[in-house]
Amino acid sequence: MKPVAILGGGLVGPAFAIFLHKHDIPSVIYEGRDEGWQQGGHIALAPNALRVADHIGIYSKFRSQGYNYEVLTLMNNSGDVLARILNGCEKEYSFSALRVPRAIVRKALLDEVKVRGIPIHYNKRCVAIREELDDVTITFEGGDTVPAEYVVGADGINSIVRRSVNPDSGPKYSGLLAVIGTVQKENLGIVEIDLELPCMLYGKGGSFTIMPASYDGEEIGFFATVEYPDQSVQEWAQLEKNKEKLRGILDDLTEEGIWPSSVKKLIAAVSPETLEIWPFSQIPKLDHYTSEKGKVIFIGDAAHAIPPSAGQGAAVGFEDAETLAYAFSKLLQPGVDHSPKYYLELWEEHRKQRIAKIFEVTRAAGELRRKSNHAQQILQQWLIWAKYKLTGMGAGLEWIYLYNAESVLRDIAKQ
Repeated sequence: MKPVAILGGGLVGPAFAIFLHKHDIPSVIYEGRDEGWQQGGHIALAPNALRVADHIGIYSKFRSQGYNYEVLTLMNNSGDVLARILNGCEKEYSFSALRVPRAIVRKALLDEVKVRGIPIHYNKRCVAIREELDDVTITFEGGDTVPAEYVVGADGINSIVRRSVNPDSGPKYSGLLAVIGTVQKENLGIVEIDLELPCMLYGKGGSFTIMPASYDGEEIGFFATVEYPDQSVQEWAQLEKNKEKLRGILDDLTEEGIWPSSVKKLIAAVSPETLEIWPFSQIPKLDHYTSEKGKVIFIGDAAHAIPPSAGQGAAVGFEDAETLAYAFSKLLQPGVDHSPKYYLELWEEHRKQRIAKIFEVTRAAGELRRKSNHAQQILQQWLIWAKYKLTGMGAGLEWIYLYNAESVLRDIAKQ
């Protein structure tokens, strides 16, 4: 068979290629960016993401390069504890949660791709996909074309693969913007962070999350989430470069209502040059993650683009990669009783049901980060307290964290 063509060499594309290799299915990765490109920032990996990484065989390679934790403390803007919830737990979920530089996770994936001999081609930016009855033709910048029996788009929220099937599926801004910074403890001088870390605080102007970002906890990361007007692509790029304006957004947040001194000390200590932004965007809910003929499939942010409010964006992408590889192992086996698209539809239904539920959790978490007046704050804090009093530290999220991608086999095999 022809190798499965995977567009996208970030996190999800290489993960999918590795899982295909485990099933003896050949693939080739096409990445639009240069080989030297590095993904910046940190990534939060919940137990369901780390379970997939463990199945790949890379979890042990980056676990000690990030901050491992179990409890996230929720607070009001005065620093009073509203609840303590489990973001991970080795006893309950087999994995703690982990915050780690994104580049480290990607390097571990690419190292594994290289060890397995999976081809990856850089500077191959896809501009068009043409699907025929029996195969697909990929066209790259410069006019080069490549035929493939199957094309899997793992090319992110602005996916060319997705838009080749759904032209009107471009991302929409949610109205929430995260301003992200990091501070070395040594730069805080004698100042101590007198809050339980990691923690998330809810205030009048938005939310403020503080989370160690290094294995030893010496690097402190934070991100403030605020409502912010929509911008053009060029305007977002300009805002990213305007570090003093980003610092001003942080200052504006802390001026709206009372905040613990630790929040203000972190903002005062951060170097403006290190500040970054993350506009929360999402794509319209898709009826299908596959094309009509079943030759083009999209996964990860290309398929659903879960906002980062609940730390599940990378996790569901990893789940997509492992579960789709199981589906391919079925549809490509000799003598199957059903058409290949039949197995893809079963996989798609399995994933859509779960992602819809995760999206609702994410949406609710995002709403808590919006602006609120005093009365709304009081009600919000009471609801948070009451909810977690009822659900306990598990926060009703056990079904998310205990997920095992092998469960897709039940939905495929029972048909």
